Amino acid sequence: TVTPIQIYAQDIGTDVFNLLHVHIPSVGESATVDIKCMKKFDEPENYYTFKKDVTGNTLKYKILIQNNTVRSILYNFRGKIRELESSSFKYKLDEIVNIKSLGISDVTYARIVSIPIQTLASLDQDKLAQYERTAPKYELVGMCRSRYFEELMGYIDLELIPNVEEQPINQRRISAPICECKRGIEEHKKGMQIIQGWKNKIAEKCTNLVNSTKEKIQAISTKEYESTSTTEKSQFLELLQKMEGELMTLAQSELSTVDPVIAVCDC
Repeated sequence: TVTPIQIYAQDIGTDVFNLLHVHIPSVGESATVDIKCMKKFDEPENYYTFKKDVTGNTLKYKILIQNNTVRSILYNFRGKIRELESSSFKYKLDEIVNIKSLGISDVTYARIVSIPIQTLASLDQDKLAQYERTAPKYELVGMCRSRYFEELMGYIDLELIPNVEEQPINQRRISAPICECKRGIEEHKKGMQIIQGWKNKIAEKCTNLVNSTKEKIQAISTKEYESTSTTEKSQFLELLQKMEGELMTLAQSELSTVDPVIAVCDC
């Protein structure tokens, strides 16, 4: 019995498939892979011929993509071609994922801020030419604990969401294996709850700042107001209103510094 293959990927637009990471069975032999994009009415049987890779070794796996979806996984077992079972997981930017398995203190969730370009598949070769392979941007944290294709390590870039009351001034960013990032509607909601708590805390601070400053302005204006002429009183009131408006604008600006992360998880 061969263990079902797990595939981690990203859609780039509607017709480019970004293959990031693949868990393969531990069959005790070298593992080489090719990825092919099938036309609309193609069948897997048309791809049963396995050629040698650049090193001269016969390919063991062939991943067939059709309509931006994994149609089939072909496995070359001693010259006999088998179609293997597989499960696909697609990720997207701004999605919130559970990274508890990484064991980072006070951190359960993170936001995907960047997904490196790895192995692309598309029927449109002109579009493929627009992309270059990219690497993770931050410190590598964690590692895949399964067997995988070496050229597809599957690290993605994350911004940590600590379990704290207030948003950190500088949120830490790391690169972690995509297979250690659990996705789903509930995971997205729970991460959003932490971020909403940060927004509420800043809103409370802004409100308190506005109220305390208004009280100080009113206290000063009462004294100044009594000793000025009618014209000066009018000008002074206009100045107070302008100051109050600027204060509210500043408060709203502070509130907007919290990243809202409005991406919807369509898990």
